[in-house]
Parts: sequence; C-alpha cells; structure tokens
Amino acid sequence: MEEVLAELARLLGLPWPPSDEATPPAVETRPRNALREKVRALYREMGRYLLCPELDIRFYRGGNLQQVDLEAGSLLLNVYLPDEGYNSCLLFSLLTALVNGRLLYLGQPGTGKTSAGLLVGQLVFGLPLEEPRRSMIHGHPQLTVADLVGNLRPEKLVHGEKVVEARLILTSPIKIIDELNRIPSKTQAAILSMVADNYAEVFNVMLPYVPGPYYFTANAVDPGTYTIIPPLLDRVDVAVKALSFNAEAVELLPCSEVAVETKEPALTPEERQAIQEQIEALPIAPQALAAISAVKAHLSNCLRASSEPEHQTKNNVLSQGLLPSSLCSECQLDTSRALCAQTENGIEPRTLKALKLYGRALAWFRGKDQVEIEDLEQIFPYLTQHKILPSPLAFRRKEEVAYRADRVSWLRHLFVQAYREEQTQTEAWLARYGYHPYRRALAVVNEARPAAEKLEVVLQAIREIANGYHPAQRDKLVLLLQLATLFREAGDGEQIVDAFGGGAAAGDPGADSCSVPG
Repeated sequence: MEEVLAELARLLGLPWPPSDEATPPAVETRPRNALREKVRALYREMGRYLLCPELDIRFYRGGNLQQVDLEAGSLLLNVYLPDEGYNSCLLFSLLTALVNGRLLYLGQPGTGKTSAGLLVGQLVFGLPLEEPRRSMIHGHPQLTVADLVGNLRPEKLVHGEKVVEARLILTSPIKIIDELNRIPSKTQAAILSMVADNYAEVFNVMLPYVPGPYYFTANAVDPGTYTIIPPLLDRVDVAVKALSFNAEAVELLPCSEVAVETKEPALTPEERQAIQEQIEALPIAPQALAAISAVKAHLSNCLRASSEPEHQTKNNVLSQGLLPSSLCSECQLDTSRALCAQTENGIEPRTLKALKLYGRALAWFRGKDQVEIEDLEQIFPYLTQHKILPSPLAFRRKEEVAYRADRVSWLRHLFVQAYREEQTQTEAWLARYGYHPYRRALAVVNEARPAAEKLEVVLQAIREIANGYHPAQRDKLVLLLQLATLFREAGDGEQIVDAFGGGAAAGDPGADSCSVPG
C-alpha cells in the first residue's frame, strides 16, 4: 500500500512521505457553552416564525469580503457572501431580552413589529401568547397616565381609600408598548419614569414593578402621531427597522397569529441571570475600546464651537440654539470629508454604555472570548440610527449619495472611517515623534517618577497634539490639560493617578461621563 501511495504522489508531484507542514490547518472552533447553545437554538426557532432571511449583520473570516462576481449588467449591486450572518430584527430582539435592554421597532404597519415582541415573550420567557397580549399597552392619542399604569378602584374610593389597580405591564417580565409615537407627551413622561428609574407611580401611590426588557413599536409619521420626547428616545438602546416581507415565502405566511409550538424550552430566571453575568464579564479588546473613543471624538466635537478646547463640542453649539452645520462654512477643515461635519449631534455616554453592553452580548452569542472591532462595527448603526441626525452637508459626495436612504450603511461607514482616521493620526505621530504623545504621557504618569518630570512630559504631549490640531484629538488634549493643572496644584503624581481611577481602568470609554478617552 505504501508503494502505491508513493507512486501516486510521484505522479501528482506531491511530497512523500507527507510532512507535518503539509497537514491542513485545524478549523477554528469556539468553546461550547450549554447556555449559549440554548440561546442560539432559540434564535433559530424565532426564524421559523418570523420569516427574515435578510442577513444584514455580517462577518467575514479574516476581514476579507467575498464579493460575488456578477454579470456586467448588474453594476448597481454589491453582493457579498458572509462567513457568518444574522438578521438584525431577530438578533436584537433576542439580545435585548438577555441584557434587559430597550428596543424600538420602526416600520410601516403590518410588518411584524408587534409580533416580534410577542414571540420573544413566548420563546425566551415561556409565556403563553395571551399573557404578553393582555399586558401590552396599545398607544393612542387619548392614553392617560392612569390608563398606562393603573387607576383607582371605585368601590374603594367611595369609602375614602386610595387603592390603585395596577396594569399587568408593571409586573410582566417583558414590557411591550405598541405605537409609542401615538402616545401624548405627558404619558410618555410616565413611561420615562418606568424605563429610567424602574418604578411606577400614580395618584401618589407607588405601584409594584418588575424590571424587564422593553419593546416599543413606532409606525410611520402621520397626522395622529406625536414626537417621541428626547429623554425617552435617548434611553432606547437599539432601533431596528422591520424588513420587507420576502415574496418567495408567501406560502409559509400563516392566516393569523397563533401560539408557538416549539420543543426548545424557554430560559429560566436563573439561566437568564447566569447569561447576564457571563455577558457582563466578557472583556473588550483594547483596539475595540480605541474604536469607540475614535467614533465618539470624531462625531461629537466641533472645531468652530470655541477657540478653547474645553468648549469645542457640538453640545456647546446646540446649547446656544445653533446648529453645528451652520458653523461649517467658517471651518478650515474640508467639510465635504470631515466626519464631524456629517452629523448635527454627537454620541452621549448612555449610547457608549449600550454599545459596550450589546457588543459584549453579541460577542458572547458568537462564542468569542472578547469583544472586537468587528462586533462593534456591526451593531453601531442600530444603536445610533434613532439618535444621530445627518447634517445638510452629509451625502453630498457622489460615492455617499446611496447612504441617503440607507442610514445603517452610512453609520457603519462613519464608524469604520473614524477608526481609520485615528489610525492615520497615530501613524503620523509615530513618524514625527517616534511615539504616541497621549499614550506616552499616560504611561509616564503611572510611573514612579518625580512630579516635575511627569508635568514636563504632559506639557510636551500637549504641545505635540496641538501641533497640527484636529478636533478629534480634543478629548485627549482636555485630559492632558487637566492632568497638568493637577500636577501644578498638588505636585503629587500618585494622588493624581488615583483621582482618575488609576491605570488602564481609566481608559475604558463609556464608563461614565467623566471617563478618560483611550
């Protein structure tokens, strides 16, 4: 047998005997996790009831996009074959249940927005269909706070007793509010208290409340709709658009909404708690944290907001009743390309926290041991499309016109471009100075050196960042200025490090509104 194989190898020009180097590489496998496998099975089960074949969250092995070759007449199409893909509506519906988040379904009436929330209640929480239906709030222009959370019981009121009969939504493990944008602003304020502070009150009576994920729906704007109040919209973590029904699946479309029949058991409260703990413990790669810092800095800062870096933010401009885009004509940056000129507002800490949380949830769902840039790149548009507003200067370049009707692709482009520009800036500093001024200064601050030496290094970093200054470096410059001031006041380097939380923990953006950019 050996002689036959040797002769065959000689004819084919292959080495014999085969060396270890010729052995094909092992296929990458991810560690098995019983809870993760159960959640992934629930995702597949959701796909049986919500027919969503569109895989709009895509991952490519090694970051290499495999584009499908098309005929010459298909120039308007970019078709890529992902190595791993998920549907955004299904995936975020599931992840929101795992992290007790808040999700907003956007789309035309009849596109399955409410059905998605009801399906989560049945599959993930194991509720019969009637229970989430009964607890669901149907928005309409006459909805009052009492209609939302509970009303006084008349038989008790005639005896002078204030007893409120609470609505079922308060104690339901999943909270569905249908047609949020048809609810008056005053009642939306009561929803804000429930979402933000986990409590419900009416007629000065505190009502029992069980925290849980929120699923909102909002239809297209019409004469009967209200604007969603900004504080409530800001607390919505994710917004997904209901995708158009696939015409080739008409035969599978049920005549009416029916209760699910599945062999997959729902998650128990103990399992959901264990999953949350695993998700929150997942680390975020340093490059991913740098990407978060980059997109926050590029989209939130404005060079013309002030001559002082402390005030060079879009928030400062908006607080004066102005739009940041109104200052772009006076800016020395190329506003057709500058990322700061593409949006009217920036990214706030609550969005950064949600980005880290959902990034961890997605990485856990995929079976990874840490959050990487590709995870954040895919989820970023869905966490910001209901918050970030394009400026009049957006979509003016020919290659960006297609983004006008595709907000998800536009925001994903901004995320990628922000990180690339930050890398370009880093390379420029390394070429000019041989080091990264900001990182070098922080490293020196954490060393056991005299305060005077630390102050000199910080001042040098300030001068180097200010040389060829770009507003995306504003956050680094502001922190260094604060460090220098503290050194001049105290002269005690160790106390200054402690004041910022110390070491690497201070470089985790989104931890709070005063966190140190990485």
